[in-house]
Amino acid sequence: MASRLSGSELSPSTSYHGHASYLILTDLEAAIMRYSADHVAIPPALKIQVESLERRFLADFSALLPKSVALEARPIREVVTSLLEEAARSQENSPAVSLDPVLGKASGIFVHSLDITKNADTGGGTLKPRVGEAMSPKEQVRVLSLKLSQRDSSISGVTLVEIGCFTGRTLGSIMDFLYENGIPVANIVIGMASEDAVRVLASRPSGRHADITVINKAIMGTELRKIMLGSEISTNGNRAFKDIAPTNFLIPSKHAKRFEELRSQYRSELIGLLSSHGIDLTAVARRRHTVLV
Repeated sequence: MASRLSGSELSPSTSYHGHASYLILTDLEAAIMRYSADHVAIPPALKIQVESLERRFLADFSALLPKSVALEARPIREVVTSLLEEAARSQENSPAVSLDPVLGKASGIFVHSLDITKNADTGGGTLKPRVGEAMSPKEQVRVLSLKLSQRDSSISGVTLVEIGCFTGRTLGSIMDFLYENGIPVANIVIGMASEDAVRVLASRPSGRHADITVINKAIMGTELRKIMLGSEISTNGNRAFKDIAPTNFLIPSKHAKRFEELRSQYRSELIGLLSSHGIDLTAVARRRHTVLV
């Protein structure tokens, strides 16, 4: 059940579950379709095998987490369905704007899709297109402004819709960027958000507060593909993967070696499954000379 929070209602002592919870969005099926060289559909038999692999990996991964951390998993397709329902409800006076390409493909829901991310540099980061060949953030906002001007002039602001928000910094920067370009943000709808991310979004400068709807809440979280395949990056428009450290997942240092072994084991098994069905996921890695197995 989604909960609604506003900036003035969220205190530093807020706890979502009464214990530390770690949420993982299970998304290997979507990742395979997105990253496979031929963008093929997933055969039913492979889907069953991938879901079994997800369950086994999550059980082994959970065993490495501290006892105080409860692991929860949500299929990304369920999260997307909930987001689309929430976005549809906002259409009357706060048109929905997608911040994720997967969501943006949903017809009839979003007035526009912003393909924007942030450079993670030491200076705090600057906004840039998520994929190299996309329009600049300024150009994308001009298109959004034009589309909004063609709608009802009584619109009070837009609703930003995102699948996952892990720190809140990028989404907060996008929110501020829209305000600075004359587009107020009335609502933010997120499929998964950490407690810290919601605090960051709720602490925007005066006059920039938005109602925040979180479908699934957790202290921390990530997507399964980022654990097993690495963190997705974009270089000159090409997608690639960069391995990330176990510290990203609250794993104690004594289990770091076991985490790497698990990831290597399941990654090899996943790629073996794909190969047996004629799907080559390693084509993505070869563009960056990175070996996924």
